[in-house]
Amino acid sequence: MNKKLLPLSYSLLLLSFGANAQEAQQNELGIGLAVISQNAGYDIGAESNVVPALLINYGDFSLLGPEVKYNLHRGDEFTFDLTGSIRLDGYSADDDKFFTGMKDRDSTIDLGFALEYELGPVDVGFSMAADVLGKHEGYQAGLTFGHNFKFESTMLTPFIGLEYQSEELVDYYYGVRQEEVTTTRDFYQADAATQAVAGLRGMWWSGPHHRVIFRLEYSVLGSSIEDSPLVDGSNSYEFIMGYAYVF
Repeated sequence: MNKKLLPLSYSLLLLSFGANAQEAQQNELGIGLAVISQNAGYDIGAESNVVPALLINYGDFSLLGPEVKYNLHRGDEFTFDLTGSIRLDGYSADDDKFFTGMKDRDSTIDLGFALEYELGPVDVGFSMAADVLGKHEGYQAGLTFGHNFKFESTMLTPFIGLEYQSEELVDYYYGVRQEEVTTTRDFYQADAATQAVAGLRGMWWSGPHHRVIFRLEYSVLGSSIEDSPLVDGSNSYEFIMGYAYVF
């Protein structure tokens, strides 16, 4: 996450800590704080920020993580949602001297859909989303397998999967343009990338007013990303933890 993302972080009213709409039938409104830590693989390490957050569950509309969802169908085994999310990738040239001479790579908003099918004990999910602000002009698709473990006041969901990012998306965030080349940074035009992902998301609630939620996602970078001169390492992660008070 970059420094110029900080003002955008204050609009992370898209960062919600409510129960999943499938779990909470009542409408909810709450406010809180979240810690977001992200390492996108760049050779500058991890960056962290504390941001405000708003909780909203209203009918078929919900804010889950940095993602807006509107449910179009919910059955015993199958759900279909329209989605919108803030893509927190990118950097400013003044984030670190490592990026000196690079043009800014902006965050954006991706819109798409998500399908989830309950196949016995495993929830199979497929999602696809594309850039609507004309920043990376690409798209991303994902296939995940997970399972919800529900306890009295806690829900945990481990998951694994594959993620495909289009050539336009990968090249925007990890490519090096001709005018950005230096003696220590070669020209690089990235291809599409497929990477493995694994993670854990969870929620804890106490009475009608308190919600704590977290999400940890770890990715093994695709070769097109790992080969970028901007990248140091073969993996990335994103961690979000927050608290909200529900009125």
